[in-house]
Amino acid sequence: EKAGPEAVTAVEIDPGKREQSEANLKRLRLWPLRQIEADATDDLAAVLGQRYDLVLCDVPCSGLGVTAKKPEIRLRMTYDRIQELLPLQAAILDRAAHYVAPGGHQFYLTCTHNRQENEAQADLFLAQHPEYRPACLQQWLPDALKDEAEGGFLNLFGHRHDVDGFFMAAFEYGGDDHE
Repeated sequence: EKAGPEAVTAVEIDPGKREQSEANLKRLRLWPLRQIEADATDDLAAVLGQRYDLVLCDVPCSGLGVTAKKPEIRLRMTYDRIQELLPLQAAILDRAAHYVAPGGHQFYLTCTHNRQENEAQADLFLAQHPEYRPACLQQWLPDALKDEAEGGFLNLFGHRHDVDGFFMAAFEYGGDDHE
């Protein structure tokens, strides 16, 4: 069964990732898709034209959780490169907060186990956005993972969950409207 008209809006600057998103969303039957070629750190309020009940921030990250499938990451990822990613991750998370509808949720996703990119970014976001609070992840998770989520965070590990390394943080917007 298909989702409703323009059920999913994706903002992506990279053409290859736009194609991948389109293929994944079709496979998941979350179609039709409205694709916007833009930098997610830009003010896109006029382009988006609405607020959303659910906003996913799948940010660029070090990829240290997927080195089993992509071992070349070990060769190219450095401490300095991770330090360069941190402000971009924070900027995407911050900008996306403006597009969440009252009572809606925002998710922050990475494929790394780096605490600086994960828990520290989520904590920083919550400190800078008192209108948000950690959300209960259990409502979105399969039964097998419900006990893994804690305090609005979920860490998946290949050796324990038989998946790529993955981090998710969920935030609930408790304000009435954005300024």
